[in-house]
Amino acid sequence: MTTGSAPGAAPTEPAPPEETAEVIGGLLFGFFPAQVLHVAAAFDLVDHLAEGPRAV
Repeated sequence: MTTGSAPGAAPTEPAPPEETAEVIGGLLFGFFPAQVLHVAAAFDLVDHLAEGPRAV
């Protein structure tokens, strides 16, 4: 990321679009799998799948 002269300083200019997209993509692709695992655990999905298929 583009930063000022001192470490931790505020950026002096906007980040290039490619860099911004890369950061946002990394955040999204980290968040969504974690959210899916959380929801699966909250609904005890593994226990339901372990019971096997149901007759329709």
